[in-house]
Amino acid sequence: MMPSTLHAHVRDSVHRVVSNSCKNGMRFLLESGSTEGFLRDLLGIELKTRGYSLCREFQTNSHTKVDLVLRQGDPTYIEVKQLHMRDAGQYVKNVVHDLKRHPRRQCLGVVYLLDMKASRSKMKCPSFRDRNRKAKRGIREAMEALRLSFYLVYPHTETQARIRRFSDEGRLDLYAFVVKSVRPPRANRRGAV
Repeated sequence: MMPSTLHAHVRDSVHRVVSNSCKNGMRFLLESGSTEGFLRDLLGIELKTRGYSLCREFQTNSHTKVDLVLRQGDPTYIEVKQLHMRDAGQYVKNVVHDLKRHPRRQCLGVVYLLDMKASRSKMKCPSFRDRNRKAKRGIREAMEALRLSFYLVYPHTETQARIRRFSDEGRLDLYAFVVKSVRPPRANRRGAV
């Protein structure tokens, strides 16, 4: 699967699978903490609905599972991660680690980022002590950290990467990037965020 095709499915998963009548519920989930598993499962629903042969949490050996595996022709492994703005690019290394576990397979990473800085919604129990709303760095810095770690980061612009915008109670933007081909460690050290 091409990164652009996977990104289109990622975008569709948060629009088609979650209807507009449920958007406030989705916003609540996104703002209340980590939703990596939820977003992975939305993508799984979208891919299965589109006719792909799919495995979820596929066991590759006694210690390793792959988030999603497309079983058309040569299998494509898909690892899904949600990074938080409060951490900037600090945890891109977790995505690198996940993709490096499958050196003999085509492996794509889907990286979700949630920009909560303009959100004004009231949370009784704010996640991460509201640090994501107070993040000093933005999407561009996160994109740069991804580019330092991967040869291919799709899409190329912040606007194309935004897959859903919530505007009630302030702006909340959900971004997604598809990454492929880990750069050698030496290249990762140069100016990493």
